[in-house]
Amino acid sequence: MGLSGIGFSFEESEKWLSEFLLFDISEKSVRSETEGLGLVQKQADDEAITNSQDEKALQERQRKMPQDLSTRLYVSLDAAKVRIEPRFKKGGVVPEHEDWRDMKGGCWYQA
Repeated sequence: MGLSGIGFSFEESEKWLSEFLLFDISEKSVRSETEGLGLVQKQADDEAITNSQDEKALQERQRKMPQDLSTRLYVSLDAAKVRIEPRFKKGGVVPEHEDWRDMKGGCWYQA
């Protein structure tokens, strides 16, 4: 009920749930469940914010995590066109259309 109250208006949720569940749910019940889930989520968010600033809580969380958790290696690659000074070939002739090059960058990380 709470998730339908998030996705639809309370009135639409009442109609949708009645069709889905094949029995009537009041708009007030949908509102109550949605607001209850909102309070639970707010409490979880507040606790996460508080713990993210508490060094002891972060250390305790680190101790509880399995040590072999990061067994997957990720890579991010990107490229961009950059303008560079023209390169000279032998004899001092500047080739046409050689003032732009691809610059590539990469990052390896575990998560």
